[in-house]
Amino acid sequence: MTAAPESPGADVIDFASRRRTTTTVTPVDDVPEPELITGKKRTLPTLPSGVGGVVLAAPKACVCCVGRGIKRGGDTWGEWVREKGHRIERAKKTLWWAAGGIVVCSLFAPYGIMAVATVGLIAAVVAGWRTAPASAPEPAPADVSTVGPLAPAAPPSVEAPASPVEAPRPPAPPMQEEASPHVEAPMPPILEAPPEAPFEATLPAPVVSAPQPRQTPVARSGPVAVGPPSTSPLVGRVHPVDVWTEAVRWGIDPYGAPVETILPGNPGLLTGGVSGSGKSVASHQMLCHVALDPHAQLWLVDGKMVELVHYRDIAHEYLDEPDLEAFTDLVDNLDSEMQRRKRAIAGKAVKITGKNWRLYDAPFVMFHIDEAQLYTLQGKDGQKLAQRIALLASQCRALGIFVSVATQRPEDSVVPPLLCNNLVLKLALRSEDASQSNTILGNGMAGRGYRSDRFTADQKGASYYRGEVGDPIALTTGFLRIPDEGEGGPDHVRDIVKVATELRREEGTLPTADDRPSREERLEVVADALNALESAGVDRMSRSDLAAEMGWDEDALRDALAGAGVCSPHPMAGVSGRGWYRRDLEVVMR
Repeated sequence: MTAAPESPGADVIDFASRRRTTTTVTPVDDVPEPELITGKKRTLPTLPSGVGGVVLAAPKACVCCVGRGIKRGGDTWGEWVREKGHRIERAKKTLWWAAGGIVVCSLFAPYGIMAVATVGLIAAVVAGWRTAPASAPEPAPADVSTVGPLAPAAPPSVEAPASPVEAPRPPAPPMQEEASPHVEAPMPPILEAPPEAPFEATLPAPVVSAPQPRQTPVARSGPVAVGPPSTSPLVGRVHPVDVWTEAVRWGIDPYGAPVETILPGNPGLLTGGVSGSGKSVASHQMLCHVALDPHAQLWLVDGKMVELVHYRDIAHEYLDEPDLEAFTDLVDNLDSEMQRRKRAIAGKAVKITGKNWRLYDAPFVMFHIDEAQLYTLQGKDGQKLAQRIALLASQCRALGIFVSVATQRPEDSVVPPLLCNNLVLKLALRSEDASQSNTILGNGMAGRGYRSDRFTADQKGASYYRGEVGDPIALTTGFLRIPDEGEGGPDHVRDIVKVATELRREEGTLPTADDRPSREERLEVVADALNALESAGVDRMSRSDLAAEMGWDEDALRDALAGAGVCSPHPMAGVSGRGWYRRDLEVVMR
């Protein structure tokens, strides 16, 4: 660089002697350019505009993305390996992965090398694109008027000029003429710097967000966290339920809070789960709740002929066999009831509620189908019935009718999409795979982590409940004990139904049917069984011996005693096979 020319004379002030002299300032040779000492990052030369610029910008952006992606991958891998407690284990994993990649590349060369390189390049580009640096704002220009020997220090947010070339030298302060040696010259005025304003950093105001509702943890792998087991609150209850205002308690969520829903106002419920997942117990939670309302009606379809036998005496409609023709008649009856209610409220712009159902003679109706696949898979007629139930479910919200469908095969062939969409409440217990989970909870839920196939077999009652709005909630359904054949102990469902029967008898709402035997007729079988035990002089007898003594078929005798309220035959001491004690029969007579 060339030497700078000499500058004209300048005033030099000596405050100690209060004298002013004029000197010649010779600039220093080879003063560096300002941009080399400012500390600013030098940028690459700008690309030409037009088509040429686009052609050159694409490779540049790609190379930058690859570089950033490789750096990000290296940083992430370094943090992953250096995490305390996992260094040796993760270093070994890294070596195994590297060795595996080398083996794959050597075995499938050159295609393996090309594939690995392509995948790595794409991953680097994607990672680099996500970490593209944001453009920094340009710094504000410094105020020249505040630069000088008496200027206050610049706050940290303002850059001071880095070179004397960038800002002009301020003029010298005015001075008095040199005084006579016999006269004391007045002191020149000392300019005081203005007081510095204290620098205060302005922090952003804290963002106060509204309290968010608790979200159920979503398990991406492994077992799903569910709530603790709990006994249903219906156990031991002796007073009636108002189904219009009281909610069904499905269970307890992982935080220990109950999960509840009021059934009226919702079109229906879809319950799905493999055999043994707790589907029947979950259905009993809802059915027992409705049964304790003496004015609510139960329309039940028991495909397996064993799950809903407890409600046979209080159900207004009951089908206990997979007979498609009888099922069609039952659906016809439900359609007729819906049309009657429509005509009752026609032109009034009202819905059936807990306040006006007596006015329109429209009590709450629970239409429950257990093991729907036994009906919907019976050819084209079964599929037509499924579509018909879906259309009924889409209209029953305002009519006080609730449709519930339970199946252990939650598939599109069993539960068509139209029916799934109209049954807005979902209860997904353990399923076989993600597709079945999606059928119950809705498409896309498995991809978001809500997968009922991740429930394990030892998580009894574990399920996802999804309401009309919001995400699914993991919970454990309430426990209702239903002993198997031969098991002792309490039968919660039978006890609740007994209370429901008495409540309905007091209100005069027990259903009547011409083809259903009366209680006196059913108790005659129990009396005959007691007489058979009395004649044999024993207090216990197996099912086969008792049937032979009474002249009955074994299965017919078991069904007749079960219809009268006698427990299932169970093992007894000193008797071969299952049977009954005398006390099992006497308790029903009492």
